[in-house]
Amino acid sequence: GRFFPENVTVTKITVRFLTSEREQVGDNIESIGSLDTSAYFPRYRLRCFVNTEMWDDPTVMALLTVETLEKSSEDFCVVGYGCLPLFVDPDTEKQPKLDHAGDYTLRSGSYQIPLHNCLPPQEASARAFSKEMDRNKNDLQNTKVALSSFDLEAFEENCPRISCASLLVRILTA
Repeated sequence: GRFFPENVTVTKITVRFLTSEREQVGDNIESIGSLDTSAYFPRYRLRCFVNTEMWDDPTVMALLTVETLEKSSEDFCVVGYGCLPLFVDPDTEKQPKLDHAGDYTLRSGSYQIPLHNCLPPQEASARAFSKEMDRNKNDLQNTKVALSSFDLEAFEENCPRISCASLLVRILTA
């Protein structure tokens, strides 16, 4: 981790693998930050081996959740969330959409994943989708629209980043 907020003490990271429909595949993976490193720059020394052959959904994302014992209150709370799509479309180098899956490859390399202060909502106010709509404002304020998917784009659009905080992740293929 890098540049965590000042109220962080000991941190724990949880990795979950979710599809664009928010369905979990695989088991949770957890690790506590090394006690011999700074709380603001923790090292997790987390290695996990994941067999992706069983996954037939190219929209699988690693959802990284960082939690801590908050310094002043000593409450266990979430520092932030990061996400990394595990598969990419070789033509666009972006996360494949479920309806356009076609050919995709496992992502590999080193990444700096920004932390965000929330998760994308499962539903959003219709106001976010009202640019092309020509309706009464009262109807828009009361209407809820389900988000089409849980992907990197939705994450970036709906969740503010925590200034400078990030995780360093390396993916190697076997």
